[in-house]
Amino acid sequence: MRTGLKRVLYLSIYNAGISPSQRFRIEQFIPALQAAGISIRQYSYFSNAVKGSNIKALPWYKMFWHLSWGYARMWRGVIMARRYQAVFIQRELCPLGPPLHEWAIHYILRKPFIYDFDDAIWLPNNEQKHLLGFLKCSWKTAWHITHARKVIAGNAYLLNYALALNAQSICIPTVLPVNHYKRTAAAAPTTLGWTGTYTTLPYLLALEPVLMALQQKYPIRILVICNRRPAFTHLAFEYRPWQAESEIQDVAEIDIGLMPQPDNAWTQGKCGFKLIQYMALGICPVAANSSLHRHILHQGAAGRLCNTAMQWQAVLQELIENPALRQSLGQNARARQQAMFSTQAHVNNVISVF
Repeated sequence: MRTGLKRVLYLSIYNAGISPSQRFRIEQFIPALQAAGISIRQYSYFSNAVKGSNIKALPWYKMFWHLSWGYARMWRGVIMARRYQAVFIQRELCPLGPPLHEWAIHYILRKPFIYDFDDAIWLPNNEQKHLLGFLKCSWKTAWHITHARKVIAGNAYLLNYALALNAQSICIPTVLPVNHYKRTAAAAPTTLGWTGTYTTLPYLLALEPVLMALQQKYPIRILVICNRRPAFTHLAFEYRPWQAESEIQDVAEIDIGLMPQPDNAWTQGKCGFKLIQYMALGICPVAANSSLHRHILHQGAAGRLCNTAMQWQAVLQELIENPALRQSLGQNARARQQAMFSTQAHVNNVISVF
């Protein structure tokens, strides 16, 4: 049921069109929200100077400057919130520190906020051993959920966590528009591909022995699309730097989409975005066998699921040798994406939150 909001301030970490979480969980819905009579203005923590670069890769003094300037900028966002009925928050308002800006919005301005999250960000990660990780204050996710008027969770695992803290929580998966994702006939050689960010590269690197064994047996191509070059030991591969402008065309070159991933508390919070990208393009997906991937791939009807390295090798070998099977699974995957993980399938659910 809609809350009847007409003017909403969307406070984000990055400017529009930079962060995948922002782009596909809220920004792609803004035209539909505006058509429904909901005016949304966006204001970001980082200025245009950051442009989506990996903030951790910058020299410490530049990183410190951008983080400090962003922290100050977000106070201007808090002041702007006075003129709006509510605030939309995707994950957090600041990458470091406690939720002071959110506290001011909630307790001083008395403005309700809608909270969206698509990762198990309440869990400490490896960086938590260091000062930077400690300053992330992973506990603030629970604060956001507890104090939000409504909460949007990216999958069932995240929803269960949210419902324990806030009954006004719903699940809306990360989705893609159907019409923007089109693929022409694949060209030789058969391409096994992976796309993602540097943070998930270790999952792909673990698959190197399997890919090397296949490469020795078949004339295949390995394509990696990422914002950092992978450090494979011996594997021959083609690296394509990720670029928003060519993302769809680059991924469309893949015949078999890879989604290796361990099944643990952190990865259960993932929303399977790479998998859904493959599906939207009719690419045959092969994924680690987890509860999330079983759901997305309809228990294997829209792709293949693997537990062990031996299974990965056997499944990929079958798909390399059988183009007709790849095509059939790719068609099933696209139909599944259109029905369950498309923008069109969930636009009314997003509007109802407002």
